[in-house]
Amino acid sequence: ALGFAFHPQFNNSGLQVAGYVYVYYTETKNGMQINRLSRFNLAVNVQDRASSELSLLTLPRETSGFHNGGSVEFDEHGYLYLALGEGVHPKGVESQKQTLRSGILRIDINCVSGNLPISGKLFQGERSNYCIPSDNPFVNSDQVLPEYWALGLRNPYRFAFDRNGDLWVGDVGSTKWEEVNRIVKGGNYQFPFIEGYEKTGKKKPEHLVGKEYSPVFTYIHTGYDRAVIGGFIYHGEEFPTLQGQYIFADNYSSKVFKMRADLDKVENVSTIARANQFAQRGVSSIVQLKNGDVLLTTLGRSVVASGEVLKLVDKDKVLIKKKKTVTENIVSPGEAMTIFAANCARCHGALGKGDGPDVEALGVGIADFS
Repeated sequence: ALGFAFHPQFNNSGLQVAGYVYVYYTETKNGMQINRLSRFNLAVNVQDRASSELSLLTLPRETSGFHNGGSVEFDEHGYLYLALGEGVHPKGVESQKQTLRSGILRIDINCVSGNLPISGKLFQGERSNYCIPSDNPFVNSDQVLPEYWALGLRNPYRFAFDRNGDLWVGDVGSTKWEEVNRIVKGGNYQFPFIEGYEKTGKKKPEHLVGKEYSPVFTYIHTGYDRAVIGGFIYHGEEFPTLQGQYIFADNYSSKVFKMRADLDKVENVSTIARANQFAQRGVSSIVQLKNGDVLLTTLGRSVVASGEVLKLVDKDKVLIKKKKTVTENIVSPGEAMTIFAANCARCHGALGKGDGPDVEALGVGIADFS
């Protein structure tokens, strides 16, 4: 499960759409992986909800399991936005006229009068049960599919709309840079030929689609900070010093940051909190509720139900009770191998020889642990 959003009229009694929720998830079956965007109806009996699935997107993908994107959100006009990562594509297909990947989509799930039927054909996969907003930026392009709202993103895992309509995204980088971007209609955010503000060595297309934009903020990977989790612009009364600031996090370090949101380029951010789980077990989303509360989720360990929902609080106003006893956390050799494979093998190699796939891009010597 990667992301979901309720229909804008969810719980509006008497309407057919009152139970609709839109879910983006990855299905693994018979050795294949498929990313799906589907609608489910929560108004029916519990036992019938799974069978109420209505497919919008079916996107076969490589079996690596990474870089799916994830966010699903509605804007104020009722259009649905979906973030897709660069991993969502059939092997060997790069053209965005053939596949949906590395960008943010905008679709009309209500098929409002004046909007357009689905056009173009996917190399693999299926699209159905929605329309294309007639004011999407690429509806007349012969180079990209008309669903695209923005291009050139690597793995826009989490995004959110500000109340002024601005769309902010945390774009998870490759081996070196993480980005925070303010998304503009028709924008191209330069992946894969630029990450952060640095050229990657990959050739820039001679005729680039969309207008180029650089990130508002970017940070380099360390042993702690290495996977940005996009957040939101804070509007609330509980934390006056956060008012109007962009709040986001990092999955690996579980740090929560604040940064100015009124600049085109930000040089520095401040750490305001840190969750208690980290190294891929850390923060997976951070949101503000309508009542002003700031909540974040942590993934927890892959084999133990240790993920949590946490609330941001003022440490000077809340008494934190310390646990009196600590349960010993025993990790089996098999689980240790799994943890190493997930968190370390990309640099240190599957057998710890320092020959992982990212070594060349890092440009530093990697220790041999074998």
